[in-house]
Order: sequence, then structure tokens, then C-alpha cells
Amino acid sequence: MPRSSPRRGRGTARRKTRQSGRKLDARPGRQEKRSRKPRQWLVRLTTNEKWGGYGAAVIAATSFLVLWVPNVGRHAAAGPGGAFFLVEGIALSALLVLATASGRREAFAAALLLIAAGPWGPEALFQVLFLAAALWQGYVSLAARRQRDQRDRPTRGTGVSDRS
Repeated sequence: MPRSSPRRGRGTARRKTRQSGRKLDARPGRQEKRSRKPRQWLVRLTTNEKWGGYGAAVIAATSFLVLWVPNVGRHAAAGPGGAFFLVEGIALSALLVLATASGRREAFAAALLLIAAGPWGPEALFQVLFLAAALWQGYVSLAARRQRDQRDRPTRGTGVSDRS
């Protein structure tokens, strides 16, 4: 019984090449783009930080509810009443949930900063806590980006000098 030749799957057939070794059907400049690593500009949240973000959103929403539900029926002398502040607080908490779900540390820090500037009324403690969390996330993001840039930067003396 004669042996059959091994089957070749899709994509395993060899392409014709020139003597230089470059593929004939490859687009010019395509190989250079593949060799470069894509720069990742965003620093991602870890799983534990995501859970912390969801917890912070629940704490913020609960705090806004506790602060502004008793004041919903009351009318302020000037400006918006308690219902407006309640809706604003819940919207900011939903924004924090979306920023946490995206996993982007910069968006997460910005949402924490917006919540810190939210309608807290006389409760300055919550403002300070959310402001501290936002500043910490911003610092961690900048430190991680700086460390990544130093790691990706070539060391001195390894490249070709421009001076003659």
C-alpha cells in the first residue's frame, strides 16, 4: 500500500519568495509594522482594584441616597433641590461603575475625582476619601507609565551615534 503524502492545512503552503527572502505577495512596509511592539498608552486596573471600584461605587450611591432622599420633598430657597442632587450623585456613581468596567486606570481616577467634587453637602469626610483615592490612582498610573517608558527606552550607547 503506497504511503500518501501528508496533508497540508490552510495557510501552510509556502509562498513564492524572491532571492532576498521577501515574500512576493506581501505588502511593502508590512513587515516593519509587525516587528514593532504596539505602545500601550493605558495602564489597566487589576482584578482586585476593579472589585474595589465597584465597592466604591456602591458606597457612593448609598451615601448619596442616605444624604439626599430625606431632602427630596423640600424646596431650596435658591437653586436646585434635593432631587437634583440625588440624581447627580447616582449618575456619578454610575459613571464610576462604567470607568471601573472599562479597566482604564486614568478613567477610574477621573471618575473618583468627579465623585469627590459631587454633591456631598456637609459631609466633607466622603469628599476627602474619594479625593485621596483619585490622587492615589493618578499617582499609580503615572508611576507605572514612567516605569514602562524607562523599560522600553533603549539604554545609552547601544544605538548608532549621529555625531561624526
